[in-house]
Amino acid sequence: MNWNLVAPVIVIVSIKVVGMSLFFTFLPQMFPTGFQGTLNSTMEDNVTVPQTTDSLPEPQTYSTIRATTTAAVQHPKWKRHQGKFYLFSEAKENWSNSRTVCDSLGSDLVIINDKKQLEFLHNKTKNADYFIGLTYTEPQRKWLWIDDTETKSNLVTMKPHEVDKDCAVIRAGAVNSASCYQLNHWICEKTGG
Repeated sequence: MNWNLVAPVIVIVSIKVVGMSLFFTFLPQMFPTGFQGTLNSTMEDNVTVPQTTDSLPEPQTYSTIRATTTAAVQHPKWKRHQGKFYLFSEAKENWSNSRTVCDSLGSDLVIINDKKQLEFLHNKTKNADYFIGLTYTEPQRKWLWIDDTETKSNLVTMKPHEVDKDCAVIRAGAVNSASCYQLNHWICEKTGG
């Protein structure tokens, strides 16, 4: 057997198998645990491995090895309140990435419109800061919701703007400024189902 040709292929295949095993071992950690249900997805990888025979070292034939791995993909768990649905993340991201995740789920960061909604959010955010859809805009020099509406003073009162704290978080009903680059949980909001 021509080990000069076979050994590199065996090393590459071994590295690939170990890499795939590690990837799928840590795959659940890449997704928030606040999701429920599973959807099986299959990844296939074709690897070509040369085969030789002892009697004929020069000619080589190739066979294909198919590696199949099943990974769990989670569905988000939404909470219903007053005709809207809310997702409270367990993962942490910066404000921009949080909004991107919400968008990918057909929603956006939460906008607080009334006292019942604020009370609902108060009860769900007692132990951590959650990004909401409120940002400080430099041109207008005021806090605006992501739909360009102003905050209602009877619901949310923001302290004077602090440098580098252009995003807002909610914790136990209190809304405070925070760095948009800080890692926090977030709340997505959508209407309908």
